Amino acid sequence: MRTLRLPQQLPPSATLTAINANLRSGQWCLDWSDVRPPVLQKQLEVLFQHLNLVEHFDIIGGDTIPEAFTPLVEAAFNALATQRADQTIRLPHLPSQSTRLPELWLPDDETHPAR
Repeated sequence: MRTLRLPQQLPPSATLTAINANLRSGQWCLDWSDVRPPVLQKQLEVLFQHLNLVEHFDIIGGDTIPEAFTPLVEAAFNALATQRADQTIRLPHLPSQSTRLPELWLPDDETHPAR
């Protein structure tokens, strides 16, 4: 695994997307030692897309992220989690078990006489 030392200013979104792909593939991990403000939450959302803060802490270089950026990093991961939750497919409401089944589905025996 290669360590990518991020520049003082985070690169454009297209570059952040490419970095993200390498992070997700396990090829790179990040070093934030040189990064200076301003860092925007939107930049971090691009960089962290499809990653999880806890699960990928080492890959994103969690130990090297300056303390001043911690609230932005947490906000970016929270925003990404919210986006994923909003994209979740909601299943339609299904009838409860107490709903009477059609006659065709009922067994034809003495305990369930035909009506």
